Amino acid sequence: MDHEQLVRRAGGGDVAAFVELTRRFQQFAFGSALTLVRDFQQAEDVVQEAFVAAWSALPTLAEPAAFPGWLRGIVRHHAFRQRRRKRLASVPLTEAENAAPRAPRDDVHRSTKARRSWSVIGLKR
Repeated sequence: MDHEQLVRRAGGGDVAAFVELTRRFQQFAFGSALTLVRDFQQAEDVVQEAFVAAWSALPTLAEPAAFPGWLRGIVRHHAFRQRRRKRLASVPLTEAENAAPRAPRDDVHRSTKARRSWSVIGLKR
């Protein structure tokens, strides 16, 4: 059975058809994920999340022939989410808590104040 028939059946709720799709496309999805996250375990997580998302969204896929590209897009989305989470997790909370608020630069404050006073008397700078 070709992947288009499997997509149609899986989109109708056939779990066995989706398992077969997963088996056929897992290396494809893993390669795409690994290229983006560059970590074996994170790529596995991305692929797992992508297949769960694909299962729930499969009934919305209008063209079964588009499944490989559609799945790659889902993998890419989850890979970028994983990278964002990793980047956010790398900033220690104590560093963020200890950051002093930045005071406005004096020259910016003066020019803003000057623009306001000029606009009050109808002048433009």
